[in-house]
Amino acid sequence: MEGEAYADIVWKEFRKNRPARRMLAVLGALVLVAILAPAIASNQPFWFKERDQLLFPWFIALFNPDSGIDFVFNVALMVLLPWMIGAWILDAAARRAAMPGRRRVLFASLLWAGEMLFATGVLAMLKGESVWVRYLSKGMVAALGIALAWGLFQRRTGGFARLPRGAIRSLFPFAILMILLAIFGIPRDKYFDRDFKKDQVGNRGAGIYPPIPYGPQEIDLDIIYKPPLVKKSADSARVHESQTHWMGTDDLGRDVMVRLLYGTRISLTIGLVAVSIYVTIGIVFGALAGYFGGWVDMLISRLIEIVLLFPSFFLILTLVALIGPSLYMIMIVIGLTSWPGIARLMRGEFLKQRSIDYVPAARALGASNARVMFRHILPNALSPVFVSVPFGIAGAITIEAGLSVLGFGARPPAPSWGAILSLSFSNYEKWWLTVFAGLAIFFTMTVFNVVGNGLRDAMDPRLKGTR
Repeated sequence: MEGEAYADIVWKEFRKNRPARRMLAVLGALVLVAILAPAIASNQPFWFKERDQLLFPWFIALFNPDSGIDFVFNVALMVLLPWMIGAWILDAAARRAAMPGRRRVLFASLLWAGEMLFATGVLAMLKGESVWVRYLSKGMVAALGIALAWGLFQRRTGGFARLPRGAIRSLFPFAILMILLAIFGIPRDKYFDRDFKKDQVGNRGAGIYPPIPYGPQEIDLDIIYKPPLVKKSADSARVHESQTHWMGTDDLGRDVMVRLLYGTRISLTIGLVAVSIYVTIGIVFGALAGYFGGWVDMLISRLIEIVLLFPSFFLILTLVALIGPSLYMIMIVIGLTSWPGIARLMRGEFLKQRSIDYVPAARALGASNARVMFRHILPNALSPVFVSVPFGIAGAITIEAGLSVLGFGARPPAPSWGAILSLSFSNYEKWWLTVFAGLAIFFTMTVFNVVGNGLRDAMDPRLKGTR
């Protein structure tokens, strides 16, 4: 249709693929489950009433997680409601301005990214012990208020022409959250070693717990290696622990279902971060090789061939064995060893695009090489990269699971899917560990692969039916 953007055409074709569209919705639900994990399963009550005092252990635990990955996802949980309100305000303003759907989605995505980055920085600084860090974080909140005031002034005077009227209001819910955090600060984990369930049984208080009242690292040696649907006996159970362990328990009596739930955070983070690293490296090297050619192309092509000589998994295994097991190291190593495929795709696209008339025209108008590469050619060369991203995320998740099975993945007691799977290697009769962890990995890989196939077909309809 005339006047229809390429993104609209791709989305229209993607929507025709019913399995891919459904799997995209499942992927969104998977991300939402990872964000909402503490609200679904936690051994900390939302509130706990003892004598005349009302405690909020769940909120305190939310600000004091065990790992950096949990911290980022907990920030996403805190930002989720303000972002939803802000995105609704922004979308309503964009609809009144008759903006296309792709721009509304872009604005909502930028709003989410900006709020996440700002909130993570502020909360990380608020967690600092030094006085200057606290003053710096409060200064960032003040800067946010100044930015809001400046944005309102620009809106009234004709600035931000591309933003719909009323868009600045979408930041108000997030600003309120940040101001409240700056005023009251971050609560410290005063109840880290306290067993609220035991206190409730001893009539020292009562509380309201999440739907699944178990934590991912909550140990109970009375019920180690129990099969699915097991219940702890009422006489030895603390409050709520007579509930069913739907997927059984592991070697320390931890609930397998809860660990799989929190393991979603680790798997998604490894996939997204590792792919972001190697996609960025691949785009830069591929763009340089395809645009300049000559000795630059030869040098980068030889570097790509050298990296491709080494089996990726064994290279990662060697580096992790030398440096030590760490989730962050796994993400970096996967990112630094998986970029040649993206680089070759980008090199081919740049070689094809640089001979089209718009590139010499941009040079004739005085555009620099950097502007021609990244402003003109890159948007027309990204289609193969977008298609490869879902497959890359699935591959990174598989690599992490394999490393965890071999003992080079996440350090205990991190609730990694591969770590759960590795427990069954020396305990073959504990079938539920293999089945549920394997199904989680298989299901997630299937979701990303189906979405990738749908995106590939939408971007190049000639490939339909070839797989």
